[in-house]
Amino acid sequence: MKKREMYLNIENYIVMIGIYGLGNIGLSLLAYLNKKHNQKIIAFTNNPKNLGLTTIFSIDKIEHTLIKDKDFYITNNLEEFLALTRDIFITSITTYYEEIASKLIKAKNFNPKFHNIILFSSKLGGILVFKKIFNDNNIFDLNIIETDALFAARKIEENKIWVRGIKRWNLMITANKTMESNDNC
Repeated sequence: MKKREMYLNIENYIVMIGIYGLGNIGLSLLAYLNKKHNQKIIAFTNNPKNLGLTTIFSIDKIEHTLIKDKDFYITNNLEEFLALTRDIFITSITTYYEEIASKLIKAKNFNPKFHNIILFSSKLGGILVFKKIFNDNNIFDLNIIETDALFAARKIEENKIWVRGIKRWNLMITANKTMESNDNC
């Protein structure tokens, strides 16, 4: 099957969790989710070096080895990424949030009513950036939450991530009234 057909005919494929960005936190999240849920993850990257990854090793707090095509798939094609995902973890640094939000809005396979965006960084407040950009483009219903990254991690080789710590607590905020709840506080 041609690559274009693969992402345009998604009814034949299982929709995967997506990770946008493969830095320290993106690689840690990839290892964590795959190990915990044994689910194949798709990652989007702009870094050409990441496209060549065939094996990813995580050490210390998350001991795990991931094999390309079995455990993860990496693409630099945003349309393909969006066609194969529903839940998108944005793991880039917050200074790129405006650019990422703008790219999502322009993508033909992005559907704000279908896709769930999880801002997963070490800073809070990025949800306001996304909300402003989406509202400026007349998109008001947006499934988005923001949470603090769970990991203290460093890339020690191109394909090896050292997860030094995992937080046991977390904060979450949302810009979507239907996702808010005081019942679980």
